[in-house]
Amino acid sequence: LSNNIKKRSEPFSPIYSSQLKPFFEKNFREILNSTLKTIEKSYHKENGKILGFKTVWAEQFTPTLLNELKNRSKVIFIIRDPRAVIASNYVKTDRRYPLEFLIRQWRKSICYAILYTKIISKFKNDSLLVKYEELILKPEQEIEKICDFLGIKFEKELLKPSNYKDGNNELWKQNTSYAHGKNQFNTKSIDKWKDVLSDEILKFVEFTCKLEMNLLNYELNLLKVFCVFLL
Repeated sequence: LSNNIKKRSEPFSPIYSSQLKPFFEKNFREILNSTLKTIEKSYHKENGKILGFKTVWAEQFTPTLLNELKNRSKVIFIIRDPRAVIASNYVKTDRRYPLEFLIRQWRKSICYAILYTKIISKFKNDSLLVKYEELILKPEQEIEKICDFLGIKFEKELLKPSNYKDGNNELWKQNTSYAHGKNQFNTKSIDKWKDVLSDEILKFVEFTCKLEMNLLNYELNLLKVFCVFLL
């Protein structure tokens, strides 16, 4: 496990990866605490108040993290238009996930996000749903909301991605499948899916994700055409 984590983290967080040691802990609780300490050691700041990390396809572990790190942890779900998620994967033909897999994972993410942020009262105060599109289009409003959720003071400097650092403590660049990333809130990223996905794929995505897209106010473009096609 430690070898796999070390290998997977190296491209994104090389400083952390270099600090990671083989695990000798007795259980996953101890491993979690140990790796958090390694993150803190790797990116230590004198006045740091919050330790955070990003991961994907792990929403089902939310109650475990919140229960194990009781009163010390919060979870932010960042949700994106499923068409954009799939287009990001499909723009590179050499390493595509199956379409049905991507749709299933997206729907699972939405299910857990809504469950923990809207339905189960136990987790409402410790979980937050943020839409990627709103974060990009209205960064000040959304970042203020995130700061309030985390209990920290909002600073205007947070609106300047040119100040951000990556996992190697170097200038942060946008992680994108389309081209070399830039250190900015890229509004052009929102609708790139329109130039990548065929109408056939768009119809299938909208048909299978209709319920969740409606819940999150994502506009459906081709669903009516798909229904006629079915008939």
